[in-house]
Amino acid sequence: MHNKRWMLLGWLSVAVLAVGIGYVAHLNTSADDASLVQTTSPLVPPPAWVDPPPKSAPGWPQLVLPVLLLGAGAVGQAAWRARRHRRQVERMEADMLDGLEAQSQLLTLTNLLPVGISHVEEDAEGQLLARFVNPRMAELLGVRLDDLQFDAQAGWRHIHPDDLRQTNLALTQATGSVRRGAPQVNLETLCRVQRDGHTRWLRSRSQVRLAGGEAGRHGVVHIHTCAEDITELRRQQKFNQDVLDAYPAPVRVRDMAGRHLMTNPAFDRLHMLRPGESLGKTDAELLPLDVQRLCGAVDERLATSGQAQVFEQTLSDASGAHTHQVTQFLLRDEDQRPYATCAISTDVSDHQPAQGRLQQVLDVSPVPVLITDAGRVVYANRRCSDLLGVRLGTQAALLFEDPAEPARLEERVANEGHVTAHTLRLHGADATVHAFWMTAVPTDHNGRPAILIWLEVPPGEDAASGAACARSDQGGGELLYR
Repeated sequence: MHNKRWMLLGWLSVAVLAVGIGYVAHLNTSADDASLVQTTSPLVPPPAWVDPPPKSAPGWPQLVLPVLLLGAGAVGQAAWRARRHRRQVERMEADMLDGLEAQSQLLTLTNLLPVGISHVEEDAEGQLLARFVNPRMAELLGVRLDDLQFDAQAGWRHIHPDDLRQTNLALTQATGSVRRGAPQVNLETLCRVQRDGHTRWLRSRSQVRLAGGEAGRHGVVHIHTCAEDITELRRQQKFNQDVLDAYPAPVRVRDMAGRHLMTNPAFDRLHMLRPGESLGKTDAELLPLDVQRLCGAVDERLATSGQAQVFEQTLSDASGAHTHQVTQFLLRDEDQRPYATCAISTDVSDHQPAQGRLQQVLDVSPVPVLITDAGRVVYANRRCSDLLGVRLGTQAALLFEDPAEPARLEERVANEGHVTAHTLRLHGADATVHAFWMTAVPTDHNGRPAILIWLEVPPGEDAASGAACARSDQGGGELLYR
């Protein structure tokens, strides 16, 4: 009954039915009159000599009945339409009140969020209509809320022209995709808002999809956007990048999947890469095969132990082969979960000749000697390796019976420069504890400050006996360690 053509057809059917009923009633009445004349007048002449009896006029019930039916139908239809209209008005008013209440609640909730939220519609002609905008969005864009609600394009006033072109291009491609059948397109854009001599960075995430129902068939597209101010984050990133750019040693940061997140110019020059070329790429896309294998092995050891790894790699450039000492360690978040690795390389080619001569002398010494750098063993001569089973890169604290001993020793050497006659107890290769007298002096290892430790068995003691001994410092007789 909601279609006008079907309503007209229904009324015509009712009218035809009413007229048909009246006509049938009239025919029945005429037939009754004829039979009455035939039975009550037996002496009437044959029809050939007698005129036919006049037809009786239709009675008033036959004429009034269709009119009454049509009138009753019209009154019923009018009453039904009035009732339906009243219900529609009541439903629309209730929906409007519910919509206003829901919008008020949504506005109240979105005002508590630190991000800007908007809902914009774009019709088939490209005209934009702002359906919902919270005050934070207007504040981020630097415009009045009323202007943004009246004109959705008002938010473009203070956006940098280059960023605006890229954003419009991405939005046009997204709307075209959903009009061609894509169910939904997600966008992430970065733009600068310039106002009063200040620049703010906004990161926006948008969801573009075709409107449902009748509006969707006419090409209307819904654009839901959430924008946040990342100016401080960008400043911090720029600060970090500026520090890396000024750092002379090659530095790179990779995520746990091996993709490069950040590199400095020294790393790019070392591997002959263009600035920014390494971002998002893995070692397999950037480095030679032998360097990939070495870095892969270091990554495995780093993931297994969680401790920083120190290794050497040789790279060649126009000036020849250079040996780099690389320190690679994990970066952890607030929950101590690793999220990236950082590697810092130091060119030690100039230090290798002198360092090699020193190690040649120490290797033939019968006295155990080791060098620690930042709490790690970076060198141990043959006698020390045989006696204590030391491995390069091992934490020095694992060798001492007292794990805090290396830290105290480093602090003492840093303050006094030369520490002698300390008694140390170290774990040996055979799971025994060895007692030594120690002499520690500051030294240089591959261009980095380190500590050279000479170990000596106390007189009258066997290094493998594990006997505890103590000796006072030669300077003042103070007992330094117990």
